[in-house]
Amino acid sequence: MLCRTHNQQEMTSMHVPSVPRTIRTAAAATVALTAVALNGVAVAQPAQTESVELFRGCNNVTLTWPTGTNTSDVAAGVAPAAALQSIWRFDNAAQRFSGFSPQFPAQSDYRSVSRIDAVFICMAGPGTLTRPRI
Repeated sequence: MLCRTHNQQEMTSMHVPSVPRTIRTAAAATVALTAVALNGVAVAQPAQTESVELFRGCNNVTLTWPTGTNTSDVAAGVAPAAALQSIWRFDNAAQRFSGFSPQFPAQSDYRSVSRIDAVFICMAGPGTLTRPRI
């Protein structure tokens, strides 16, 4: 049973081993709380997804889908679908980008994702990415 939905601002930080500094990012997340009954007591639990605001242009985003998820499934999490232009991932070992285009999925070379992939989601206009919460 859905109790309420609210927005929260969450701060995350990560340490990049090759760079001696901490990088902080802010992401607006939509959190839905659900009520479940455990031994007759209602307990609020967070939803299993979160929303990330996307802007026109390319947005640096971390993917939270399980390793092996098709990139087309990630693309299905973008709304509005018509605004999605492409998803790009840099392969540091190969020193090249691989990409996915919803207009040309068969020609795309970025076919499946790994959990915590850092990608660029390029948009023709503003939108939202709904991704699994980890």
